Amino acid sequence: MTVVCDTSPLLLLARADRLHLLRALYSTVVVPDEVLQEIRVQQDTPARDTQAYTEHPHVQRMKARDEMLREVEETMGGRASGDCDRTRSERRSRRSGR
Repeated sequence: MTVVCDTSPLLLLARADRLHLLRALYSTVVVPDEVLQEIRVQQDTPARDTQAYTEHPHVQRMKARDEMLREVEETMGGRASGDCDRTRSERRSRRSGR
């Protein structure tokens, strides 16, 4: 099973010296880049322990949302954001009865 971690749970597990529980419970731990950035800002021991933990092979980093969207847009030849905008406006039109 896979889990996607946020900053607070990771730091709390580190403070309790229980980061190893993630590996015991999940085969893959995913840590978004935004979470790693938040952890890097902190200078305490739990933050350093968490950073070290994210280097383990079972921990996968997840790209930032904007970076993923940029890659999708490039793959689709720049059409991705326009398609999303059009879909949003179509939903709004249906809701308002236009």
